[in-house]
Amino acid sequence: MNSHSEIDIVVLLENYFKEKPVRKLFRTTCIAAFAFAAISVAYAAPTTTSFTPAQVAQLHTIIHDYLVANPQVLVEASQVLQAQQEKKMEASAMSGIAANKTALFDNAESPSMGSKNAPVTLVEFFDYQCGHCREMEPEIEKLIAQDKNLHIIFKELPIFGGMSTDAAKAALAANMQPGKYYMFHNLLLTSEGGLTKEKVMDLAQKAGLNIATLNKDMASPVVDKQIRDNFKLAQALKIMGTPTFVITNKAETKFAYIPGATSLTDLQAKIASVQ
Repeated sequence: MNSHSEIDIVVLLENYFKEKPVRKLFRTTCIAAFAFAAISVAYAAPTTTSFTPAQVAQLHTIIHDYLVANPQVLVEASQVLQAQQEKKMEASAMSGIAANKTALFDNAESPSMGSKNAPVTLVEFFDYQCGHCREMEPEIEKLIAQDKNLHIIFKELPIFGGMSTDAAKAALAANMQPGKYYMFHNLLLTSEGGLTKEKVMDLAQKAGLNIATLNKDMASPVVDKQIRDNFKLAQALKIMGTPTFVITNKAETKFAYIPGATSLTDLQAKIASVQ
């Protein structure tokens, strides 16, 4: 077989995945999608190569047989790409964190718990209908129980809209009733089934909130502004989804960033890293 450029090889691989049924796999699974992205965005190359049709057919067979015999290659490629993307996201986020410290850590309107003079502050961006946010709720509970020197700030980020927005408005309105936010917040995150307006009000009543006051405050421009500000802040930090955690020390000179659900152990390690 004649020698060909690296771009020829990449184009051949890209065309292979476009033409073969395996492309469906790339569209329906996250792991394979990362692998396809690595190929398709690595080069801005033309879609033709200098390979002859016979060579293309031969190489397609080789690629197919190799991937079938070594499926772990796709997993390894996806892991490398994911790690690279996470590093880029973290670098971008760190720049955004440093430029938006006041909005992140010192906004008095954001719901929070723990002493504002604590040595570490953890900020969580979340959506009440986000499955991974719900998975993190017991981990956050354990963290709070185990670490009394922690200030936690809650940033409502209703990325799913609809009832997510209604729930976020209700939670921010609940924060206007002293001592009521955190219980209501946890009830929303641990409720079974999808959220409805009726369920949100039932949970508010269970949390001991004044429902008439809650409804009035939900329509407040202050609540709308907090949600808009949270979205602007998320955009500045290049946050791609929920949950996302940002951690800093009291002096706000060291930062840690966690894009997505994680373990209690990892949270504790990140907290330790900023002290």
